[in-house]
Amino acid sequence: RDLVLTSRLAQYGKNEITPPPKPGFLRKLWNQVNNILIFILIAATIVSAILEEWPEVALILGVVVINVTIGLVQEGKAEKAADAIKGMLSSKATVIRNGERTVVKADEVVPGDIVFIQSGDRVPADLRMIECSNLAILEAMLTGESNPINKHTDVVEAGAALGDRKNLAFSATMVMQGQGKGIVVGTGDLTEIGKISSMVGGVDAMKTNLMVQLEIFGRWISCFVFVVGSITFVISFKDVGVGSDDIGDAFKSAVSVAVAIIPEGLPAVVTISLALAMQMLAKRNAIIRQLPAVETLGSVTVICSDKTG
Repeated sequence: RDLVLTSRLAQYGKNEITPPPKPGFLRKLWNQVNNILIFILIAATIVSAILEEWPEVALILGVVVINVTIGLVQEGKAEKAADAIKGMLSSKATVIRNGERTVVKADEVVPGDIVFIQSGDRVPADLRMIECSNLAILEAMLTGESNPINKHTDVVEAGAALGDRKNLAFSATMVMQGQGKGIVVGTGDLTEIGKISSMVGGVDAMKTNLMVQLEIFGRWISCFVFVVGSITFVISFKDVGVGSDDIGDAFKSAVSVAVAIIPEGLPAVVTISLALAMQMLAKRNAIIRQLPAVETLGSVTVICSDKTG
């Protein structure tokens, strides 16, 4: 039996959901500064430092640091809240091995094990029920059905919807009453909740409307700053325009005007507004990982839902 258990663990792996890869700190930092407005502010900081405009440097750097810090903190809180899903998985399981009922770690359960479940347990893996005694399981997290589902051992039609597979008990669902035995048919990423986790982890990132509009605005600002700065330089330079400055002073004048045009406070205002909205949603038990998603959710005007939604 131990050899069979070892071989199945090697074949199917531990009964645990593979977590999505988490970006490192540098990747998170890059995601926060990868914004054309932030790039403009950083460029303005460098130019201001060259011109030794230290108050301006301190102001712009402060805005950038505040913007990045708020974004990192809020997304860190959201990640911790999202990690709470691990608490939904059972930590132990009662299995029948060598003819005896034994309590093992849930991650050691393998396909083919016979698992005993009763009222108050979380199902440790996807089970095909072979014995049921007044067994009812709450599957709201998978199907949205708010009432416990009565389970049986009868055969169901091939291709039946998830909510109609009443001869199966699904991983991480809660046993509300009764007891039963089932054969493990799926563990880890092969369970229904594991498949959902894999699909969520494979969703491609998309830019929200707010991010797109800010990028467009940033490009227009960049062009406008360049044009105004060039005009200022031409007007100030004594050999070209009507001014009396040499090339160095003309350049300083152009840069000063360009830096003054840049809306240093805009990124911070946007980030703080989204962070406050995220906190308001968090108080209502809504977890949002990415700050710009707040704007997307706020743009929703119609939500379609069925009777269990």
